[in-house]
Amino acid sequence: MEKRIIKVERLNENYFEVQHRTGLKIIVFKTLGYSTSYAILGVNYGSTNNRFIDKTGRFLDTPLGIAHFLEHKMFENEDKTDTFELFAKTGASANAFTDFEKTAYLFSGAGYLEENLKILLNFVMHPYFTEETVKKEQGIIAQEIKMYEDSPSWQVFFNAASAMYQKHPIANDIAGTVDSIATITPELLYTCYNNFYSLNNMILTIVGDFDEEQVINLVDKLLSDCKVETKTASAKTYYEIEPAAVKTHRISKILPVSITLAEIGFKENAYTLQENFLRQFVYKIVLDMIFGRASKFYEEVYKEGLVTDSFDTDVIWGAGYLALLISMETAEPDKLYDMIIEEIKRQREHGLNKEDFELCKKSLLSHLIKTTEDLDDFALLLLDITRAGYDLDFVFKFVENISFKDAEQLIYEGFKQERSVLSFVQAK
Repeated sequence: MEKRIIKVERLNENYFEVQHRTGLKIIVFKTLGYSTSYAILGVNYGSTNNRFIDKTGRFLDTPLGIAHFLEHKMFENEDKTDTFELFAKTGASANAFTDFEKTAYLFSGAGYLEENLKILLNFVMHPYFTEETVKKEQGIIAQEIKMYEDSPSWQVFFNAASAMYQKHPIANDIAGTVDSIATITPELLYTCYNNFYSLNNMILTIVGDFDEEQVINLVDKLLSDCKVETKTASAKTYYEIEPAAVKTHRISKILPVSITLAEIGFKENAYTLQENFLRQFVYKIVLDMIFGRASKFYEEVYKEGLVTDSFDTDVIWGAGYLALLISMETAEPDKLYDMIIEEIKRQREHGLNKEDFELCKKSLLSHLIKTTEDLDDFALLLLDITRAGYDLDFVFKFVENISFKDAEQLIYEGFKQERSVLSFVQAK
């Protein structure tokens, strides 16, 4: 095993990054004073990886939603044991989720770390699918999809994504469609599993109050005991070239809501996963400066009653996509869209405020520090940082070194009106 000690100067803490001989990358961070340990096993396989070139060089176009479907099926075991019940016996809480680019399996528990890690590694590394169980799951997930079709917040987001992106699979719902999941078979699930669920395509992140060396040795032992093979993933996701232009500028849906939900998106220039990961921090500072809770813009629209306190900003990023989102509850989405466009123009004409920049950068750093105090959020942050090829110390230093010039460059190069969309969900 190759072990690297990473010193995080901002926190005055060290943690371990281990490259295991099986290919698994292991992140171990000791957090003093916590009775609970938290672990995430992340697989670099999400909803946007549905088209890929497999190990034999064959192009495969798999059904939308198959990564999410696979996540659900992984909890079933050949010996008929229930994975959630196994965790419950140790008092641990387990869960999983799929997003655009990863699937994560996780648990939190006080004590019994060895037992819980063994359960985690065992069920993720030993898939079991049958025609009967797949058919049953199709019915369950179809109901989940229909439920999300009635979710205003879910619909306003994915409508915005589908309006911005013409080719990139981020425009598709993570769970797929009722028709797409109906075509999933055990054979397809095994194909996707064998192409992506390889140890060198996974990261195990563990945080808690423990002896780091003991935990590293424990994982090493468990990987041997679980008889895990050293498998090499060679599947490469295929993405079509995404045009610069958005698909449509305006999209709406009718749902039973008490107030209209709106999302204004800006499709930005996209680079690699690694580059977009870092660029998100600069965009977050600029968004906070112009539209954050302390901004003059928010103060004005809130006082006028044009928005509620749900007004928020976000950056979504990944391989081949980066977009800015401004979400709100408002009775006048078109008016808010026009006001946001005008505010961006005003900022370009008059220039950003340097004092606001320094305050928003400090706020972002404070948010990162606060994230380290919540074990589940912290473990997820470490997972995403490691997936992008960085470490926590590098990220802190990168944010610290973001300059006012960097922010000014974004406001002039990004936030293009011709690449903006308005998505909203309203009542009849």
